[in-house]
Amino acid sequence: MEHKATVPFAGSSELTMRVPWRGLVTSLLLAALFCVFTLAAQTAKADSITFQDTTSDNIVNVSGSSRLTTAAGCGTGVEICSITLAAPGTATFKASALPPVTYIGEGNGNISDELIFAVSTDNKFVTLTFLSDSEGPTASCASVGGCTFTETGLSQLAGSIIWSDLSTDSINFASDPGESGVVPEPTSLLLLGSGLTLIGGFLRRRG
Repeated sequence: MEHKATVPFAGSSELTMRVPWRGLVTSLLLAALFCVFTLAAQTAKADSITFQDTTSDNIVNVSGSSRLTTAAGCGTGVEICSITLAAPGTATFKASALPPVTYIGEGNGNISDELIFAVSTDNKFVTLTFLSDSEGPTASCASVGGCTFTETGLSQLAGSIIWSDLSTDSINFASDPGESGVVPEPTSLLLLGSGLTLIGGFLRRRG
């Protein structure tokens, strides 16, 4: 529907103009909504933080966000990686399903790794500490009420952190299986079978 607008001009009578007000208003509203949704998408953009413990040199690495700061151990071969993760912008910590300690099992009933989570008193940052398996005494998963995950060598989602601006960071880990959890390769199985056959033949000849 078009609306009429009268515009007076000097030395002439009023000039009637037809202005498509409805179309103009609709275009402005669509542009405003586009801006709102774009800003919301940028605000809620998530970072993915990953602890990697997939090498045999006891090095734990971390990556995934410009907001994280290494606190201790990461990349140094001491089987620990501790970081602080700052809130985005002026946001504060809102919620997380991460428990204070997440236990990761070896696959044989024993604990291999631990992920420790804590929130600062001002809710401006969180701390995350990944403890890799050590050479000390190994506790069982049953002793802590069960392990939440079993290491597979692949990346697994441990949990998420939600900030007050509704942006969400995902916390992941990739930990290599311990010796008890390693599946033998076909070549290893073939060599094992051949060895057992030779031993069996030797014992039969001695008998």
